[in-house]
Amino acid sequence: PFVILDMFNFNEININMTDETVWVQAGASLGELYYNIASKSKVHAFPAGVCPKVGAGGHFSGGGFGNLMRKHGLSIDHIIDAQIMDANGKVYRDRRSMGEDVFWAIRGGGGGSYGVILSWRIKLIRVPEKVTVFKLERTVREGAVDLVWKWQQVAPVIDRDLFIRLEIKPINRKLSKGKTIKVSFIGMFLGLPERLLNITNQSFPELHLTKSDCRVKKWIESAVFW
Repeated sequence: PFVILDMFNFNEININMTDETVWVQAGASLGELYYNIASKSKVHAFPAGVCPKVGAGGHFSGGGFGNLMRKHGLSIDHIIDAQIMDANGKVYRDRRSMGEDVFWAIRGGGGGSYGVILSWRIKLIRVPEKVTVFKLERTVREGAVDLVWKWQQVAPVIDRDLFIRLEIKPINRKLSKGKTIKVSFIGMFLGLPERLLNITNQSFPELHLTKSDCRVKKWIESAVFW
């Protein structure tokens, strides 16, 4: 037997800008978390996913991949405390009471495996007041295959302020029967376009990124660009 718990109403978010930490309940969405952080500061953020409707509780307990991970790692790298309830209904209100083994396990091992995550305490990171985002699309005919190969060589070693992810989708060909592939290169850079272009021109010139492709936004605005 098993049960499904609806954590929707466990959505409180309490921000302490003095020590740059946040208690976020497991039912809060990433979008709610990002919005609350941005309402307090233009230069603070949290490294997590790109879908604002995803719940923080499950996302964090699975590791927390996102577009800040090259610079700042995963969500779990910035979780400093938690509250959890075990199968007997006992609530452990901090990592000391649950023990370091359990605290380690719930950060990436899946919160549902060890109890019900009630809330997380996270440490905020600093980001520039302005960041740069871009999206370039290429088909197979436009050299997408070679660009994907080049991206695989460049992605692990390029400047850590730059994150580029790929979306590969089939599309209908207009001029002939059948389908082809379109690759979207979607990026975020923790800085302004001038330095971004210096980096891409040197390390990934095949991308042919130009200033007109770039959009300068606040970090909270970049969160909905994806």
